[in-house]
Amino acid sequence: MNPERFNPIAHRYDRLNDLISIGLHRRWKRRLVSEVGSRLAPQARVLDVGCGTGDLMVEIQKLGMEGIGLDPSERMIDYARPKLPEARFLVGGSEAIDLPDAELDGLVSAFAIRNFSDRQQSLTEWHRVLKPGGVGGVMEIFPPSAKVLKTYWQKVIPAWGRLIGHPEAYQYLRDSVTRFVDPLTLCKEISSAGLVPLGCQRIFGYGMVSLVIFEKANE
Repeated sequence: MNPERFNPIAHRYDRLNDLISIGLHRRWKRRLVSEVGSRLAPQARVLDVGCGTGDLMVEIQKLGMEGIGLDPSERMIDYARPKLPEARFLVGGSEAIDLPDAELDGLVSAFAIRNFSDRQQSLTEWHRVLKPGGVGGVMEIFPPSAKVLKTYWQKVIPAWGRLIGHPEAYQYLRDSVTRFVDPLTLCKEISSAGLVPLGCQRIFGYGMVSLVIFEKANE
């Protein structure tokens, strides 16, 4: 993941997410944390991969769990820290996580995995840092299948980028979704990393936004 792609929009990131999703991204993120948290013990330690400005971290803390934020963009983390002054943050990519083996009870990632430079290496790292029996969840935007959603994604998203003065960032957003795999393929990649998919839930738009839950098997 290239932090330089996201640094210029860090100051507007929350508002732009509200605009693109009509505010629904906040509900989706709560669902992700709830689905993972319901499978974990109280005070579990959970890593938020691609934490951005800290939305998932806030929800993790609400459930009484300890959140650790990881993001390659230090500027994004600068906007997360005021929301979570006591939380721990790591600046870096998902391909090499600065944590010991079997350190975490849980792991969550929202709208980040399609940006990873090496997705399979990242999933292997997730397996490494999770404890046996640990649970994770990924929420992502997948290539749209419905015609109206394809039109929205191909035409409207880049137009907003031009409107706010960051056309390259939003053209990348459009293209990264178009190039991304489907949920079934992502589940196969998760399995290849030694993790066990527990199910895929369609959240919005005929599965355009979907949630994959997985675990690290007890060894």
